[in-house]
Amino acid sequence: MLVLTFAGTMPNQTLAARPRTVATSAILDAGGEPLTLDLVMAYRGSRSVRGSVSVVVTLPEGASGSVVGSDTGFNGRGYAIGFRTGTNTDRVVVVQVTVPAAHSRVEFEASLSAASGDAFSVPARTNQTVVFDAYTA
Repeated sequence: MLVLTFAGTMPNQTLAARPRTVATSAILDAGGEPLTLDLVMAYRGSRSVRGSVSVVVTLPEGASGSVVGSDTGFNGRGYAIGFRTGTNTDRVVVVQVTVPAAHSRVEFEASLSAASGDAFSVPARTNQTVVFDAYTA
């Protein structure tokens, strides 16, 4: 079982409720644990997305990871998902997410959930990296 935590800085503003939003999702297998990444952004802001959503998953030694599935990302630009082995034995899985855009002020919400039911959502901005840590329980 994985326990999710947030390790990073959060912008001072939160994503305000907007009538029109777009969402995108990717499902990852991280060392045998399914993780779901959900990103939600105002439609107006999503038009500034200029590339694939970057996702880097760092796994402990001996673990493997894969993409179970994903949609087409914001504006059909998809995902660039990579897996690597880390050296920190305390952390089981680290997930880093970056949404590239023409403007760094575009707010979105990033959520990561595990099969255990643990979930964590944070407000974020484009061109900044959001980091989630998942620890063994």
